[in-house]
Amino acid sequence: MERKKQYKKWLIPAITTLIVSSTITPTFADEGIFVNVDGKPIFFDVQPTVIEGRTMVPLRGIFESLGAKLAWDQSTSTVKATKESISISLPVGSREAVVNNRTLHLDVPATIIEGRTMVPARFVAESLGCSVEWDGNTSTVNIFRDSSVNHSPNQKTEPSVSNGSSSTEEPAALESIEQLKQAMEYYPEQADTYAFNIAAQYYEVGHYDEGTKYIFMAVNAKKQKQESLYSTFSSAAQMLFNHGQVERANQLLDDAIAMDSENTLPYQMMKK
Repeated sequence: MERKKQYKKWLIPAITTLIVSSTITPTFADEGIFVNVDGKPIFFDVQPTVIEGRTMVPLRGIFESLGAKLAWDQSTSTVKATKESISISLPVGSREAVVNNRTLHLDVPATIIEGRTMVPARFVAESLGCSVEWDGNTSTVNIFRDSSVNHSPNQKTEPSVSNGSSSTEEPAALESIEQLKQAMEYYPEQADTYAFNIAAQYYEVGHYDEGTKYIFMAVNAKKQKQESLYSTFSSAAQMLFNHGQVERANQLLDDAIAMDSENTLPYQMMKK
């Protein structure tokens, strides 16, 4: 058993180096960065990564998780977000952003990774009136929408484990799912992102088979755009593991190996 642990400890960095050097994905799922909003885990179709010491997350996922509405100005490559009395203008590639007509400096500009616009998690959350804490022990960004509440700087939040039954939040979650489905119809070019978020919502309320169906929709949409499948499969499997669905997660990883054979080793390393 000890030799197996030592072997795995050596192999994970080796696989990570191989993945990064071949530009398959900027992060490795086993040693990933996690994001919680009010104690609940948020999952993205492109995994969070660190650039110049700042945690970068997919733009649409973080803004919508915090209740902001998004618009895209194609002529200036600028993201515009609004929430109540707050307005944010964030040009891609610029180290300056405008919040309520006030220009702020960014340590790291919004950038594009795997076809997704990535933004600094702390900047977005704090601009929307949230408080942000980093838990170095679990590599977790904890975001709290009530910024007036004091939280322990090392607070650890664990993803909730569903027993497969409907939760008290199911009606709200299903309503959110219907909205995402409508958005996916209006914006088919973003079908992979919407399908992944629909799957995450289904997983939250214990509808695992329905959720996995949308994971495969996300995978097929990425295949059509000739994008890497790794982050979608690995993130979905991790969600299932977090919900205690080990058998389903392992089955999904077997399917991932069959469909994405160039990443066989990291998928096998995730299995439990």
